[in-house]
Amino acid sequence: FPSHDICSQKHGAHVELYPHHQGSIYLSTLIVPKHLRGKGAASNDLKDDIHYAKIHKVKVVLNAEPLDDETKEKRLIDFYKSHGFVENKGRNRDLTVGGSQQKNTMYTRTEI
Repeated sequence: FPSHDICSQKHGAHVELYPHHQGSIYLSTLIVPKHLRGKGAASNDLKDDIHYAKIHKVKVVLNAEPLDDETKEKRLIDFYKSHGFVENKGRNRDLTVGGSQQKNTMYTRTEI
C-alpha cells in the first residue's frame, strides 16, 4: 500500500487521497468543475478510488462536507451512500477510521 499522496484527474474531477489510519485512505478532496457536474465525473472517479481500495484491502474514509454554497449537505451524503459509503455513527460506528469528532464522517467497508 503506497505511503504517499495520490492525486488524480482521470474523469474530469479533481481527487486527492492520502494515507490515513492503518487500513484506510482518506479522500480529502473530490471537486467537479461546474461544466462537468451531473455527467458522471465524480461517480467514475469515486468508483476508481473504491476499486483501488478494494485491491489494497483498505477502507476509503471521508468527511461529507460541501466545499461551496451550491452543494447541499444531504445531497452529498446521499451521493456517497449510493456508492457504498456508510455514516460513521450508531451501529456503523468504526473507531478505526478516525474522525469521531468530525461531522459527517463516512467510510466504505472493505467487503464492498
